[in-house]
Amino acid sequence: MYYEWYIDLFFLENVVMDGILLILVGIAMNLRHSALRLLLAAAEGGAGACILALLPVENGAAALLLQGGLAALMVKTGFPVLNGKRLIGGIAWHYGLACFLGAILEALRGRV
Repeated sequence: MYYEWYIDLFFLENVVMDGILLILVGIAMNLRHSALRLLLAAAEGGAGACILALLPVENGAAALLLQGGLAALMVKTGFPVLNGKRLIGGIAWHYGLACFLGAILEALRGRV
């Protein structure tokens, strides 16, 4: 099956999704944030997702480690006051909300 993939749309989709996730992390953790910092963090996430999509990573553990590092970078960029346990909590919230939103979007995919 032939599938055409547009990296610019993939980047934009990831920036929007990461922006939504970071806003929700800020709300869940009761953190103040600026729109510019969240936009920068979301753009880092979008660029990182494009790089990860182009890398031939076949090892699941390596892919998970790279994605975890990207999540840590986004959370730290979006909320620079987080260190230690709060940073780990932010990364955990990011992963949890990503799974939750992914499940919602997957459920809606057949309906819309």
